[in-house]
Amino acid sequence: MDTNFPSTAPLPDNVRVLPNGVFQDKETGRFLPGGTVTTAIADPSQARAMVERKMELKRERIMAGANRVVAEVGQYDGTDLDFVEAISEAATITALNPDSKHQITAADFIFREAGIGEKQQHAQPQTVNHVLSLDVGVASQIAALLADMAGQSGQLIGIISNDDVVDAQAQDIGILGTGTQADEAGSAGDGGAE
Repeated sequence: MDTNFPSTAPLPDNVRVLPNGVFQDKETGRFLPGGTVTTAIADPSQARAMVERKMELKRERIMAGANRVVAEVGQYDGTDLDFVEAISEAATITALNPDSKHQITAADFIFREAGIGEKQQHAQPQTVNHVLSLDVGVASQIAALLADMAGQSGQLIGIISNDDVVDAQAQDIGILGTGTQADEAGSAGDGGAE
């Protein structure tokens, strides 16, 4: 089905024009290209701003309703973040009640929202593995550069070839040390003592 309709041509039976000027397929409900869109939103940044403003208004309404209820109770005047304080007090009372089934949950809520409690899993050190992938040409250039820097150009020739896949640590092929591969293997075998 051709979905590019000239503005002067009659529309097929399965296409309708929505109030904002967009074409829509009646059978599938999909929007079709063409039509003259008459919405006030001209670009994505305006759409994001509209969503952010809507969320801001929603937060304001929730805060106003919560503060109104807190003010009706009479303990607070219902301004600013009084409702947060009231919720915190209620959760603390639950957390300190040894007969409550929700004692731990309430305590976790208080600590998490106050930012004074961390989960034990965050205290564990995390292992980060770094993987470096190089093609043979780049690996050869790095080996040659390191060889020139170490003055060992003769020792590194032939370590990296186009037929080999290099998967080793630098110390295993003698790049980091000043000795040869045999010297480093020997020092590793005797526990590193000299």
